[in-house]
Amino acid sequence: MATRPTGIKRTMNEVADETTLVLEGVGRVSRQVVISGPLSVIRYIGDVFLVLTEAVSGIRETDLITHIRQWFLLGVQTFPIAGTTVGLSSAVFAYYTVMSLKNYGASGLVGGIVAITVVRETGPLIAGIMLTARAGSSIAAELGAMRASEQIDALRVMGLSPVRYLASSRILACTLMLPVLTVLSDLMGVAAGGLVASSNGVSTQQYITSIRNALEHSGSDIFEGLYKAMVFGCIVGVIGCNEGLNSTGGAAGVGSSTIRAVVLSLALIFLADLLITFTTNGGLAL
Repeated sequence: MATRPTGIKRTMNEVADETTLVLEGVGRVSRQVVISGPLSVIRYIGDVFLVLTEAVSGIRETDLITHIRQWFLLGVQTFPIAGTTVGLSSAVFAYYTVMSLKNYGASGLVGGIVAITVVRETGPLIAGIMLTARAGSSIAAELGAMRASEQIDALRVMGLSPVRYLASSRILACTLMLPVLTVLSDLMGVAAGGLVASSNGVSTQQYITSIRNALEHSGSDIFEGLYKAMVFGCIVGVIGCNEGLNSTGGAAGVGSSTIRAVVLSLALIFLADLLITFTTNGGLAL
């Protein structure tokens, strides 16, 4: 009876060992995705909730000067870029709207369409994105650098809560200043849309009349946008503070925590926008 060469046996054994290692790796990854993944999400949500509750309880412990300073750094300095981006996007939107409505002889409706879109959606959304890019990343980087230089640990040694001492004013500033940024950005957006509309044959009177007819007289459109802005601002502040305070790994960890803060904030802003839009407008009609 012919025997198989030992070299072939050894090769088959090596293939079997490699296959076993691959299957074990797939099993470990699957276990992390199925079990560790949801647990990590739940743990992160718990950490964020704890930061938020402790920050809210520490708002009164922070002096007014610190609050005003954060309002200026995180809010006032963000307005130029937020107002510019909303104005530019509104101008582009107004242009395409006028071009489309001209074909149906309804270009006079452009003012109402632009106003509703800006007030309810693009105003708070783009302002929230700009706040994330300008303030959220700054918060995560600043607190992460303090964590890397052991200043956070020094606060704990002195008996001070880092969340109450550092996060409260930043979260409050983001939550309160984003609605203000949204109102100013809305004005710039509607004004930019009006300039584009007037340059394409829509009179100023038509534009203003269309806005008055389209917006709810009760102010519900404006309040929906401001409510979104408050939620978006709170998300930016809480996520930025949580990532910065829990940064690890030195300088490289500061960069990673900043990236996570921006990405998570943007993802949660879009998710919150979807949920608020559906809940405030009767849900999704099927």
